[in-house]
Amino acid sequence: MSFYVGQKVTMIYDRKFKQPFNEVTSKFGIVYTVRGVMGERETALRFEEIRNKSNIYQGSDSRVECSFVAKHFRPVVDRKTDISIFTKMLNPNKELCIL
Repeated sequence: MSFYVGQKVTMIYDRKFKQPFNEVTSKFGIVYTVRGVMGERETALRFEEIRNKSNIYQGSDSRVECSFVAKHFRPVVDRKTDISIFTKMLNPNKELCIL
């Protein structure tokens, strides 16, 4: 699955993440806006709603802001409400009725 900056996403399941530097982490049931997509081996995301200080993490030679593994998130699909099918059910076309 590909993610892009500006996309709305949410966590797939309720999971607690390790917080080695007391970072703010993502929470289940919240919609986040992707502000960065990165990763060489595994895609990771950063969000507009979560900003953490840069730290030196295991396997890193420089300070970076924590990111969240993309496989724990899914895109949020915005669907516009459309009640036209229910209106048609309430007002059936009498010419199509077969008795």
